[in-house]
Amino acid sequence: MLRTRAALCAAALAVGSLWLSVSAQQPAPAGTRRIVSDLTAAGIDRGLRDNDAPRPPRANDPRVDRSERYLRGSIIVKFREGTSATARAALMRAVNGAASQAMSYADFDIVSIAATADPEAAARTLAAQPDVEYAQARYRAHPMFA
Repeated sequence: MLRTRAALCAAALAVGSLWLSVSAQQPAPAGTRRIVSDLTAAGIDRGLRDNDAPRPPRANDPRVDRSERYLRGSIIVKFREGTSATARAALMRAVNGAASQAMSYADFDIVSIAATADPEAAARTLAAQPDVEYAQARYRAHPMFA
């Protein structure tokens, strides 16, 4: 059975390569398309980027306004498992913050702070506490292309 399949595959490849060599010599009539991929292995397309020279990073792209790297007025905080509500409230008071409405899909909290406060400084203050797993400013994501 295995030999039969191997023989059929070899015959199909031989016919395919014969058909390719014959069809490559004769021009196709106008309006017809050649079907090559049904008889042979698919071609490898590496695209055009393989031969391009490396480009410098686009950190100074004038199209992107990076003057505001984060949203003002709030930070992202994830408290450690088992942190009590009173400990959370005390930590939020340390940065003059208040809890916002929790999102159902998130395992972190959004803490509202004063709009004039520095979100990165407030996040560093909270991140240094033992009851906080992590704290960070709400950074903006800037797409490089669409």
